Amino acid sequence: MDKRFFTVLFLPSNPSRVKKLILSEFLIKSLAISAMILLLASSAIFFDYVNVKKKEVDLAGLKEQTKIQNVQLQTFADKINDMEAELARLRSLDTKIRVLTDTKTEGPATKSERLSLGGRGGPEVAPLSFDREALLKDMVAKLDRLNIEAKEQEKSLHELHASIRDRESLLAATPSLWPVRGYISSRFGDRESPFDSSNEFHEGMDISAPSGSAVVAAAEGLVTFAARNNDLGNAVTIDHGYGIVSRYGHLSEISVRIGQKVMAGQRIGAVGSTGRSTGPHLHYEVVVNGYKVNPIKYLN
Repeated sequence: MDKRFFTVLFLPSNPSRVKKLILSEFLIKSLAISAMILLLASSAIFFDYVNVKKKEVDLAGLKEQTKIQNVQLQTFADKINDMEAELARLRSLDTKIRVLTDTKTEGPATKSERLSLGGRGGPEVAPLSFDREALLKDMVAKLDRLNIEAKEQEKSLHELHASIRDRESLLAATPSLWPVRGYISSRFGDRESPFDSSNEFHEGMDISAPSGSAVVAAAEGLVTFAARNNDLGNAVTIDHGYGIVSRYGHLSEISVRIGQKVMAGQRIGAVGSTGRSTGPHLHYEVVVNGYKVNPIKYLN
C-alpha cells in the first residue's frame, strides 16, 4: 500500500532560507485525532469545572438557607418555651386565686397531671448538627400538649370567673351595712315586752335613732314591699336574692317603691315611730330562706 506524504513549505522573506516539512498522511491523521481528543477532554473538564462551581454556589446557598432555618427553628422553640412559661404562670395564679377564694373546683394543673402530658421545657436547636425531623416532631407534640393545656386553662379561668362573680353577687346580696346610725335598744331573741312586761320573742333588732334619720338599704336588692303594716307601721322589704330578705319598720317616711332596684347604702326611708312602737327607732329584720335570723351576725 502506497504511503502518501504531504510537504509543508515555510517561505521566509529570504528565498535562500526556504524550509520544508514532510508529513505522512498517517501522522496528519494522528495529529488531527489527538487534537480532537484534546478538545473533547478540555470541553469535558471545562463543563465539570462549571458544574463544580455551580454546586459550590448551590451548597453555599443551601448552607445559608439551613442557617436561616436553624434561626427560625430556635425562635419557634423559644416561643414554645415562652408559651409554656406563661401557662405555668397562669396555672400558679389560678391556684393562688382558688386558695384565696376557697374555690373547690378542679384546676387545670390537676387535669394536666392526670393526662400525663410529660415534663416542661421546649427544645433547643443545635446550630451545627441536629435531627431536624425529630426536632419538628417534638415541637408538634409540645404544641399539641400546649393546645390541650390552654383549653383546660381557659375552661378553668371561666369557672373561676363565674365562681368569683357568684361570690361577688352573694357578697353584694349580704345585708352587711348598718341601716341607720344609732344604738341597739333591743336585740334579736327572747325579751320582755315593752308594752306589758310579758316575755316574747323579738324577731329582729331595734336601733334607736332621732326621728327623721336616714334609713339605708343594708345591701343591694329589689323592693318587694313599701307600704303600711299593722305592727311595723310604714315598712320596706327588700329581696337581695340567694334567699336573703331584709325588712325595715316604723319608718316616718318611705323613699322607694315596689319593684325598684336599690343599691347598698341607698336611702329607702327615715326613722319614725309608726305602727306598734314606743318611740323613734328602726325595727330591722333579716330573713334567710324563710327563717328570721339575728341581723347582727351580718353587720360589719
